[in-house]
Amino acid sequence: MKKNKLAPIIIFTYNRDKHFEITLKSLSKNYLSKESELYIFCDGPKNLSDKKNISRIYNLYLLNKSFKRKKIIFRKKNIGLKKNITQGVSQILKDYDSVIVLEDDMISSKYFLTYMNEGLKKFKNYSKVASIHAYMYPLKKKFKDKYFFLKGADCWGWGTWKRSWKKLSLNSKKLSIKIEKNNLIEEFNYNNSYNYFKMLKKNIKTNRSWAICWYASMFLQNMYTLNPTTSLIKNIGLDGSGTNCKIDYQMNSKFLNKYHKIANIDLKENNQIKDEIKIFFKDNL
Repeated sequence: MKKNKLAPIIIFTYNRDKHFEITLKSLSKNYLSKESELYIFCDGPKNLSDKKNISRIYNLYLLNKSFKRKKIIFRKKNIGLKKNITQGVSQILKDYDSVIVLEDDMISSKYFLTYMNEGLKKFKNYSKVASIHAYMYPLKKKFKDKYFFLKGADCWGWGTWKRSWKKLSLNSKKLSIKIEKNNLIEEFNYNNSYNYFKMLKKNIKTNRSWAICWYASMFLQNMYTLNPTTSLIKNIGLDGSGTNCKIDYQMNSKFLNKYHKIANIDLKENNQIKDEIKIFFKDNL
């Protein structure tokens, strides 16, 4: 087991070289980038165009000098986003206790790595904390709390530990049966403000999404994820270019402009903020 002061970072990419360039550039500007290890998992090409884009991704990787250590892993064939992410995270967690994960369409605040590493260190031994998440919806209401917990897990700029990742189930059918059997559909759907359960049921047939299984697995374990009230992540993949992403509305808000250390927080859902998220879902989704 490798012992590092900072959690290793993974970027998952495929053929979006322009998105990857922006993601890598913003991550490089983080305060802790020069002290961090970076791994890049690049899915295999489907065609000649993919090969050209992947070649440019490799060149961008070679030119970047912003990290303590870096390594790129190329898939020999195209295995898809779900396998690329789940296998990649599992591979890194064989050697490390925790990991920070980005996809190639995430602009990160310069405080992103500071927040992620502080959260991963602070809640390392809290068995009920599933993960640390860096994105937050652009809510209209402002809150005094800088950070808060929600039940389950999320996927836009996140980090977790080996202990949590071991509890991930990719069996959408079993997960959906458990949620339905225990009368948890309404809660799983944020009090019916967004139909996550429909996504989970659909995934039984398509088997494309790892993220809905990640949320459902942690939800059923009654585990919580730490979130910021002001986002440290912006998604630049909402242009239809990404897998499972056909969203065309505004999801990004202004970055945190001053970092606040993570104070002691009650390990329970913040219902006041969750209610505002429900309002956002109903108004925008």
